[in-house]
Parts: sequence; C-alpha cells; structure tokens
Amino acid sequence: MKKSFSNDVKVGLFIIFGFAALLYLSMNIGDIPFISKKAENSFYIYFNTVTGIGKKTNVLMQGVKIGEVGEVKLEKRKVRLTIFLDKPVNIPVDSIGTIQGAGLLGDRHLNIQPGMSDKFIGKGDTMAYSVDPTNIDTIMSKLSSALDDVKKFSKGLGALFDEGGIVGLFGEGGLLGEGGKLTDIMDRIDEASGLIVAMLKENRENLKAGVGNVKNVSAHLDEILLENRGNIKESVNNIRNVTAKLEDVIGDNRENFKDTLANLKSGSAKLDTLMVSLNRVMDKVEKGEGTIGKLVQEDTVYDNLNRTLAGAQGFVAKVDRIRIGVGFRVEEQEALGESKSYFSLRIKPREDKFYLLEISEDIRRKDIQTRNTLNSLLYTILFNKRYGNINLKAGLMESTGGIGMDYYLWRDSARFTADLFNLGGYDIKSPNPELKISGRYYIQKYIFLYLGGDELFNDAYRSFFAGVGVMADEDDLKFLMQLL
Repeated sequence: MKKSFSNDVKVGLFIIFGFAALLYLSMNIGDIPFISKKAENSFYIYFNTVTGIGKKTNVLMQGVKIGEVGEVKLEKRKVRLTIFLDKPVNIPVDSIGTIQGAGLLGDRHLNIQPGMSDKFIGKGDTMAYSVDPTNIDTIMSKLSSALDDVKKFSKGLGALFDEGGIVGLFGEGGLLGEGGKLTDIMDRIDEASGLIVAMLKENRENLKAGVGNVKNVSAHLDEILLENRGNIKESVNNIRNVTAKLEDVIGDNRENFKDTLANLKSGSAKLDTLMVSLNRVMDKVEKGEGTIGKLVQEDTVYDNLNRTLAGAQGFVAKVDRIRIGVGFRVEEQEALGESKSYFSLRIKPREDKFYLLEISEDIRRKDIQTRNTLNSLLYTILFNKRYGNINLKAGLMESTGGIGMDYYLWRDSARFTADLFNLGGYDIKSPNPELKISGRYYIQKYIFLYLGGDELFNDAYRSFFAGVGVMADEDDLKFLMQLL
C-alpha cells in the first residue's frame, strides 16, 4: 500500500522550502556570502579622523576595488579601520592610505597608494602610513575670507579714480593728464636735477668705486649663469609647460565663458532698466525733491557735505600711498624632479611694511591624481616689517604657521632668506619643522634669479632648487599700459 503525506505535512514542507529559497535569493542579491572569507584577508589602518567613512565603504588601489571597510573603531584618540579584502592582494608595507572623494560632493572611499617595498602586508598587520583627509570646509572658509579682503581692497582702490574712469585718469586734469599730479611731479624732478648733478660731482670717487663693485658682481653673476645654464633652460621649458596647461584649462572652460557672455547680455538689459529709473530720479533732483534735491538746493546741506569730503580726502591720501606688486616665479626641485610655481600679490602701505599673498602647489602630495585642485594648493599670507637691511615676517606659510627673515644687500638688488614653517612636520616621513633657505639676485628691475635648499631638517624631502621670477609694481604696470 502506497504511503501518502497529510495535507499539514505538505503545507509545512512547502513553507520550509519557500523560506530557504527566499533566504538564498536575498543573500545572492545583497552579495552576502554564506561563509565569509574576508576575515582571512584583513589588515588595519589608523587615522585621526574618518569623516564620510563607514562600514561597507569601498577600498580602492589604483582605481580598482579590492575590498571594503569591515569595522570602524575608536582606539586611543585615533580611529582604527579594519579592511577586508575580497581576495588576497599584495600590498607593499610602505603603501600610504588616504581618504578621497569623487569630487567635492561625491561619495568618499579609502584609497591605497602602493609603495615600492618588496615586503607585503600580511593578515592582521597594520599599515604604517596614512594621510588624514583635507577639511574642505576649512579651505572654503579661508578662501571666502580672502575674497572678502580683496573686495574691501577693490572698493578702496576705486576711490583713486575720478568719475570718468580710465579717461578721467589719463585725461586733462587727471592723475596722469595735463595739469594733473604727474605734471607737478615732473616739475619737481626738474628742480631737483640741479641738486643731483652737484651731488654726483661731490661723490664722483664713491661712484667709481661703486661701478667697480658692480663689475665684480657682474663677473660673478656671469659665472653663476654659465654654471646653471642647464637649470635655467629647464625652468624656461617648465614655464612653457605651464602656458600649455593654461591653454588647456581655457579650452576646457569654453562653455563657462559662453555662460559668462550670456550673463553680460542679461546685465545689459538690466542696465537699460536702471537708466530709465535714473532719469526719473534726475527729474526729482531738478525739482528739489528728495535728499539729493535738497543737497543741490540748500546751502546748509552742501556745507556739511564739503566738510565730510574734506575728511574723506585725508583717507584717499593714505590710500594713494599704497603700492601694489604682482609677481610670478617657478623653481625646479632637484630631489623631487618636478617644478613648483608661485603667484604673488604684494600690498605695501608704507616703505617699512608690506603684506604678501601667495598661491602655490604642493608637489609632494602623491595621493592626488589631478594637480591644480583645492586639495593641492598652498596659501601664504604674511605680514612683513622691515628694520634697515633686515625684514621680519610671520603669518601663514604654505597653509601652515611660520616665521622668516630676509637680509638685503647692494641696495636691495640681492637678499638672503630663511623661512621656518610646518612646525609639526609635513607627514610621518618628515616629523621636523620645514626650513627653507634661499638667495635671490635681481638681474633687472623686474626679473630675478634665485636658488637654495628646502626641508633641510628632514632627509625624506630634502631638496635643492633653482628658479626664475618676475615682480612688477603698479608704476611698472601703468608704464606697460601706456605702451599698449
């Protein structure tokens, strides 16, 4: 007699097989293995902060996913990440772990920059080197503060020009036009020329000695140029490469330029509307209505305004003494085998005091795939105070606090510089402060050559460099504008 199951047994078996199939499909879709082998291929890495990193965060090496973060744990004021590899991978022991993101707003991941060692990290080992992620909020805050300062400076600079703009600057009665400040200055120069001639006669012997010194310096400079001709050629080639990169940037942002032109057209339409409103205001002024109308019609308001303008003229006189300098320089780092560029802005309110703002690039960063990004830029904001031939400076040096000193020679045609910054060390490989010493010589009024040594306290990044640069002030720029 054939044995049969009851309906209850059949229903129970159906439910059991259904749950088993559902569990199997769920684990396959979620990529959850029944028996995890990732723990067999795991190691640790420590960071000071791991913002944006959590369990299941991807781990990449040279752009390829090799595993994921299995555990995030606080341990003695540091964060320990447990890395589970999908399969065994040979990771050199001198590799560097960094936290990166896909753009400014993209998801973050853990990137491993492989080293050159023949030894590899084993199960349960700890990666020796790691670089904490850059705080984008801090960088944006510094950049916003710098932009605010530039806006304030632009408003003060605008007070130097008449209502006629460039025409008012160069036209009759303007700063550089007929009957303006420049004409008065030229008259005073003519009066002083007689005194200068007399002084030259009295100091003829001293001048001869000075010319002899200049000839000696020129001979030494010729020797330096001959010895460093190859380095200078390389620097010129680097400048050409920078120019080519700049052309690529302009080509990549062509669409942005088109958008800017569209915005200009929109602004022109708004300007037409503003002119209509301005005509209405002028009608009210002619009728003596409103504040401006009273100013034109009533003498008391006019006198008060004159007193206010007298006080403003004192402020404008102070602003007129501010000298602006713009510069660019590039240097070749011998040990790193790369060039480093600087863009400089010098604001000089007095002869013995000036401010220096610079932007450069961190060429030591090996965890950055693309240069000229926010992560690779270094910022310098220095306050300089001069005492005779010595200039003391302090402030932000290459995005870290620092101090320095310049010693000037030969009527400021040469100088020696010593800067100390990165007081806590650049990274694990260079724990000591960064000391940079250089010498600079101006071969012309605008062009200078310089050489020196960097990271002299740290063997890992110690390098010698040579470079060339230009620095022009606003008088030089005005002269170039006249030539154009």
